[in-house]
Amino acid sequence: KTYPREARSRRKEGTVQLYFRMNRDGRVLDYRIEESSGSNLLDQAALRMIESANPLPPFPAEMKVAELELVVPVEFFMRRGGRHR
Repeated sequence: KTYPREARSRRKEGTVQLYFRMNRDGRVLDYRIEESSGSNLLDQAALRMIESANPLPPFPAEMKVAELELVVPVEFFMRRGGRHR
């Protein structure tokens, strides 16, 4: 995940709820913003994150499902000292 420079300089913070669906091989089949952070810059960064991570690691052998749907929080918050997560 990359904190957008423009968002950081504007001190934008928030959490994007990112929906994605993936298959056993780790290929992302669908993704979207389930709930906006309130900042288009942060929302777009979350979308870029899932695009660049595709494909994700495959499912472990003991997982028998064909697909998995998740909604995960992607947090963008400034840390003291100029560091970010």
